[in-house]
Amino acid sequence: MWSVKNFTISAESIEFEQISEEIIMAASERLTGKNLVVEWIHSGGTAVVSGDQTTFDVTRDSEEADATAADDGGTFMKFLRQVNGATLAALFTGTAGSASIGSATVRGAEGTVLYGVNGTVAGQPKGGFPATIKSAGLAHPYDGMVTLDIEWSPQGAELFNPAVDVWP
Repeated sequence: MWSVKNFTISAESIEFEQISEEIIMAASERLTGKNLVVEWIHSGGTAVVSGDQTTFDVTRDSEEADATAADDGGTFMKFLRQVNGATLAALFTGTAGSASIGSATVRGAEGTVLYGVNGTVAGQPKGGFPATIKSAGLAHPYDGMVTLDIEWSPQGAELFNPAVDVWP
């Protein structure tokens, strides 16, 4: 099967450039949030806190030191790459499993966040970092679903970077 990339119509002819289907990424190959798995490994065990998530965000950046001298226009040296934290918003399922999730998401709890953007299937991207729970709460909108909101603060270096690390 071929797909048309560009085409030109003139009075004399129709010209088009074809591209192979191998170049076009299939919809089944694109990553979406539907297969996301987020695990919170803490002193009481492992809690899977994803499933009905609406968002999961992990932020990373690098800190820089200003190394500008004289009139060189500005020089910055990158000296620290870090995870800034993560947030999760998931639909709260009510009493089913709430005790285990509730005890696992106590503010100040320490542990490790592990996540797989495409599940925990071998060869798929894997992320993770040591963290503490900065905040955890329930949002009760008048006209919407009750959500569990968790915010983690990092406690050390990133363990797994999903851009390069995969599940075994």
